[in-house]
Amino acid sequence: MRAESGPPPGVFLSAPTPDTPPPEGPGLPAVASIPVPIAPPPAPVAEGPPPVRVPPAPSSEEKYGSLRVSYRILLHVAHQGRVRPDDLPPRGLTQAGMIEALGIGQGILAGPLQRLVLAGALSVERGHARGVDRRVKIYALTPLGERIARDLEHRRKPPSLRQAPAGRPDGAPGAP
Repeated sequence: MRAESGPPPGVFLSAPTPDTPPPEGPGLPAVASIPVPIAPPPAPVAEGPPPVRVPPAPSSEEKYGSLRVSYRILLHVAHQGRVRPDDLPPRGLTQAGMIEALGIGQGILAGPLQRLVLAGALSVERGHARGVDRRVKIYALTPLGERIARDLEHRRKPPSLRQAPAGRPDGAPGAP
C-alpha cells in the first residue's frame, strides 16, 4: 500500500475557489461549480393577535404624590374612615392592607408606622379585620393624626379649591 500525501479525491480541506479545478478521478463524476445564493434569515413571525396593553393601576406615587411614607400612611388610614365599635375594621387598616395599597414593602412600612405610633399620631390594637382569619395589628388615627391628615389633604388641593380663612379672600395668613 502506498501512502498518499493528500486527502482522497473529492474531499476538500478548504472551500473551492473559482480557479480550483473540479475533482476528477476514478469513479468520480465531474462536478460543476454552481453559485448558490445565500438567503437572508427569515423574519420572525408573530403568532396570534398582538398583546393587549392594559394600563397599570395608579401607583401609590401617583395617588399620593411624592409625599413621605409617614404622610402617605396617615392619608391612607384617614381614607379608610372611622370604624364603629361594633364593626370589623377594613383590611386597609392592617400592615398587610397598607403594604398592598401603598405599594411598598414591609421593611419600608414598619419604621414609619412605629414612629407614628410613638409620636401619638396613630393608635394600634390587636383584633380581627375584614378578610383576615387571625388577629392582627389594627391602626387608627388619633386626634393628632386626624389633624395632620386634614392638613395634608388641605395642602394637596389646588389653591383655587382651598377654603379661604375668614378675613382674607385669597387664603393668605394675616389680617385683612
